[in-house]
Amino acid sequence: MTPGSSMTPNRREEMYAAVWHLREHCLFDSAKWLAECLAALPEEELQPLQPSESLLALMHSEPELPQVVLAKSYIDVKEYRRAAAALEGVAGAKARFLRCWAKYQAGEKRKVEEAVERGGPLSKSSDNDNPELAAIEAELGGEGALVVGGTATTAAGDAAAAGAGGSGSGNGSGSGGATVGESVSVALCQYLYGVVLLQLGRKGEARRAMVDSVNAFPLNWAAWSSLQKACDHKAHALSLQLRSHWMSKFFFASVCLEFQHNLESLQRYDELLQSFPASCFIIGQAATAHYNRRAFDEAQELFEKLLKEDPYRIEGQDTYSNILYVKEAFAQLSYLAHKAALTDKYRPETCCVIGNYYSLKGHHEKAVLYFKRALKLNREYLSAWTLMGHEYVEMKNTSAAIEAYRRAVDISPRDYRAWYGLGQTYEILAMPYYALYYYRRATQLRPMDARMWAAMGQCYEHDQLRNLQSAVRCYHRAESNGDREGIALHKLGFLYARMGEKNRAAMYYKKNLDRMDDESAGGPNHPVDNQQAVDALDFLSAYFRDVGRLDEAEAYAMRLLDYGGDTKEKAKALLREISSVRSHNLAEMF
Repeated sequence: MTPGSSMTPNRREEMYAAVWHLREHCLFDSAKWLAECLAALPEEELQPLQPSESLLALMHSEPELPQVVLAKSYIDVKEYRRAAAALEGVAGAKARFLRCWAKYQAGEKRKVEEAVERGGPLSKSSDNDNPELAAIEAELGGEGALVVGGTATTAAGDAAAAGAGGSGSGNGSGSGGATVGESVSVALCQYLYGVVLLQLGRKGEARRAMVDSVNAFPLNWAAWSSLQKACDHKAHALSLQLRSHWMSKFFFASVCLEFQHNLESLQRYDELLQSFPASCFIIGQAATAHYNRRAFDEAQELFEKLLKEDPYRIEGQDTYSNILYVKEAFAQLSYLAHKAALTDKYRPETCCVIGNYYSLKGHHEKAVLYFKRALKLNREYLSAWTLMGHEYVEMKNTSAAIEAYRRAVDISPRDYRAWYGLGQTYEILAMPYYALYYYRRATQLRPMDARMWAAMGQCYEHDQLRNLQSAVRCYHRAESNGDREGIALHKLGFLYARMGEKNRAAMYYKKNLDRMDDESAGGPNHPVDNQQAVDALDFLSAYFRDVGRLDEAEAYAMRLLDYGGDTKEKAKALLREISSVRSHNLAEMF
């Protein structure tokens, strides 16, 4: 796809018109997202736009009702109850959307207030739901409502295809006499109806409402994001009857990222980057995909590029801080935390970055404090729950860790890190059956992650289970998925030795020793200072002695002399034994 062929003047005009519609309906986050896409077009597409008659008509449409203007002003200053009251009894799709949107936002605001009153921002979401959901559902989904099938919905799709949701024509009429503005309002009512259904737990109905919305008005990114939340797995998303539109490419790329199909996600974002070469959103998503693949160097490079192009961007910096934490980059993480605090101190992402900084320094209590602060700002902030669980594990507070991880999986059952954390915590508590359940959930979400399989293998080894065959299968899966730490190779050697299969044990111990030698700067002649190397050398020296390959046994035993204590003494005894066997063999020859 070339930039020239993917972005036509009509599509650019479509984006201009859609930003205008979204702002008119007070969907500022979606308007910001789309405006960033507009600004990310190739340079040749960013020449001054010669607006069509339809776009001019849209921008200079007739004045709105005073009640609508007043309600929008109230929404701008977050006086949602007043906005809803101002629109009571006002007819029209736009007034209906703004009235329901104001009620929804008022309910969300009240939900947070009740959470603080009942038990602080860390109280469970189920304890205080949005009190306006039932009323909004009744208004948007009741008999005669604009969002219920029939000609109104069809008119919405046809008009949007001819106007802002399609080629960018402005206030003209669609089929059935509906103007583009009315059709967009209907589509946005469908979006809000889907959001309400999703919160009520009616995912199937929510998907249908969201599909109707994005088919009628495809440029509302919030609707695509909510549609993704309503899909339980990738197959759900692929089976949706979606209209052919370039926004669907963003949706499917995001779905692949959400469900850990990271390579496919990267391919899709690379294709989108040809059409939006300056898109910080796409760069950030690609960096996240690399992070999910544990390709930390590539992810860090993209995040640094992102910060260079948009130095005051906060989105995604929590993920960047995770990378710096894993790489133990103290100076860079300190700089990132300082810069984020100066940019926007009271953003959840900023608190998360600072929490990671304190965690890396070993100040776990301070880290928990900042993760809690992030949750005060956004109690649905998934990363803060998961990272706080990690901190509680470090502090040996297993009950608090379990609560934090459970809250994370309540928010997103697709968060493999929380399931993995629960497994680790129950393993610490010597409850392997519980740990095994949570590790299985983690492996279902990340079947290509060696760490998940290695953890489940260790669980099977526990004295309460002693299922060595299952443990071996898990370690084989870990080894086949690129076990970087060599845990699987070491464990396979140990388990096969324990099961009496010494040939296989020797093979895996040797593989692991070769891996460690390759990673060591000095190669085989440089001692690898860890217990895995000692165990491998100990087994291999004894194994080759038993099978009569004395030269190899001697070589491994000589390497054991580099280690002190009992290991060195054992190696000396083995070398004396090898020397004795050689002498005996020579005597028999003569």
